[in-house]
Amino acid sequence: MCWQHRVQGWCRVTEVVIATATSNPDVSGCADTPPSEGAWFVYLLECENGRLYTGITTDLTARFAAHCAGKGAMFTRLNAPRGMLAAQVCSDRSSASRLEWATKQGTPAQKRTAAASWSLQSGLPRRG
Repeated sequence: MCWQHRVQGWCRVTEVVIATATSNPDVSGCADTPPSEGAWFVYLLECENGRLYTGITTDLTARFAAHCAGKGAMFTRLNAPRGMLAAQVCSDRSSASRLEWATKQGTPAQKRTAAASWSLQSGLPRRG
């Protein structure tokens, strides 16, 4: 198999993984339910330069503050965060990690499309 067919195959697999993980609560363990005590969140963060960062946390506000203070991931130390675009509630860390991985496999456009269907869209931390 040539490299082009491998790449095209990987792209199709990635699209299926993202679509499955973001639209099927049974697969991802994440749903459109209000957060409960101990819930995990998958979030999509937009940086000042337009780049996107996907992560997981149990406290969206504290995690955003850590990113802004340079205490978060190396990516957000190099790319200053602007605000959280969306977040999805997950029942446990394992489910959040699976959704995070699936989201990270996509292109920026695919990430934005997937995040548009996540349960938390407004009232998320923003720099301001």
